[in-house]
Amino acid sequence: MKRMAIVAAGAALVSVSALPSAYATPDGFPDPNGFAPVDATAFVRPFSYAERWASGYVFFRTPDGISCAIGGSSWCTGAFPGLSAEQQSPCASVRQGADGSAPFRLESSDQPCVQTNDKVLEPGQKLTNTIYEITCMVGDGNLTACVDTRNNHGFIFQPSGSWTF
Repeated sequence: MKRMAIVAAGAALVSVSALPSAYATPDGFPDPNGFAPVDATAFVRPFSYAERWASGYVFFRTPDGISCAIGGSSWCTGAFPGLSAEQQSPCASVRQGADGSAPFRLESSDQPCVQTNDKVLEPGQKLTNTIYEITCMVGDGNLTACVDTRNNHGFIFQPSGSWTF
């Protein structure tokens, strides 16, 4: 029974869909249509994160070392570019509440980030978790952006300034 649930969650991640037309990102957010979609099943780790993978999570890293989990409560950790001096820490994180209704929020830690071995999402690519309607993109020049189209919340990390909404 548990194996069937895992297979069903993985199959749901495979479906490809365009971003809903009802969502609107703020000015300055990259256009998701400018990024090539990747197969979400290549970004699951059922043996390392079995309980989260079975719940529909996908995991990725960026070339500049940011690690992300996209699912019921999404988060990323790393040295985010474009943060103010007050926001810098050995390990910054951005998190979304469990139900996705609240905006993402930046947090800091005085502990170093733990590096993952998750698959790298390359510049020019986007990864969509169709279960939770969240799309993340990686662009040239240390750009990482994610949008939860259910609630129009997300974040953007880039050297010219990073922010959440």
